[in-house]
Amino acid sequence: ERVEELIRQLASAAAVAVAAQALAIALVLHVLIRVPLRRLRRAADRVAAGDLSARAAARPAADARAEMLVVAREFDRMVAAVAAQREEIERLAATDGLTGLPNRRSFDLRLSEELAHAARLGYRLTLALIDIDGFKQLNDVRGHVAGDEALRRVAAALAGAVRQTDTVARYGGDEFVAILPGSDEKAAMTLAIRMRDAVEKLGIPTGRDAPRSVSVSIGLAEPHGPSTADRLIAAAGGALYAAKTTRGTVVRASSLSGGELEGG
Repeated sequence: ERVEELIRQLASAAAVAVAAQALAIALVLHVLIRVPLRRLRRAADRVAAGDLSARAAARPAADARAEMLVVAREFDRMVAAVAAQREEIERLAATDGLTGLPNRRSFDLRLSEELAHAARLGYRLTLALIDIDGFKQLNDVRGHVAGDEALRRVAAALAGAVRQTDTVARYGGDEFVAILPGSDEKAAMTLAIRMRDAVEKLGIPTGRDAPRSVSVSIGLAEPHGPSTADRLIAAAGGALYAAKTTRGTVVRASSLSGGELEGG
């Protein structure tokens, strides 16, 4: 009987030990597999929803020997690479491939933002529409390769002549545009003349033996009261049309509603 009792006690103890071991294994599996899997699944759901800041690994590098943590870290590296690629794609989508300046799409977005800020905060804003004089002659005589090089050099000169708060973009063809926030009429005219002079200093010939070099004509416009981007661009376009009658001229539209133009 004592032997049987001892056997029963040993069996009970063994059962308890097995149960404890099973519980310990379950806890280890929960910590090492289920928790990382749950974290990985949540991170994957966030990435699928467009959140590329999601990360799955949450433990220090010393625990990286666990397979699930290795998988989580590989997931994080993959998401970081995708995020970097998306940023590069977005940058390229907003950049003119030839000049490196913001493109028309980027300019449209920036102008809408600046108009909204100017209306809300009450600061001045000037738009400059810029056209290269003699560009058709340059293309016809010297070829499109020379024309592309001229566009790149003019773009760099324009961007280098303005302030860090200003935005110079390629509007299309041989036209550029500059958004000059916080600029009154005098400051805008000063910046426009600085851009014009920077291009003239390049000395890009319009032809093989042409005595004249590439220059730019500039039309300036400033919103007066509530205004849309289209109206502001139209006003700057009208001023530019007047400036093109005498190459290398800066002309300012006195208002969006009026047709009076001032030369500079």
